[in-house]
Amino acid sequence: GIIDFHQADYGPRVLDLAVAVERNCFFWNRISAGDDAAFDLRAAQLLVTSYAAETPLEPAERAAFADVLAVCQFEYGISFLDYYWGVEGDREKADWAWDTFVLGHARWWESAAGRDAHAAVARIAGAG
Repeated sequence: GIIDFHQADYGPRVLDLAVAVERNCFFWNRISAGDDAAFDLRAAQLLVTSYAAETPLEPAERAAFADVLAVCQFEYGISFLDYYWGVEGDREKADWAWDTFVLGHARWWESAAGRDAHAAVARIAGAG
């Protein structure tokens, strides 16, 4: 097995939860291919509710959750970009990572579907 120590550091709880929701409830390959409904809000609700039952989110965390979810993919995209360009030296893959993971995700969150998902996730988190 391989242990990924990339994120083995202290981080805000709201970021950990947002990454869990982002990785398990938003299907970015399908979204990137044009399927604006490729996310599972029921699963997001279950993750957030289960987490909050064990460790309740603070009001500021609830208020920030949807925004943190929308930007947590950025770090992932930059890590892909760094790997493809810095390790592999592959400009084509680096451009793909930039266009798909960084710019593409930002564009989607600004789209009507992304704004609707953002509002739904804010409600799930109990944002004021």
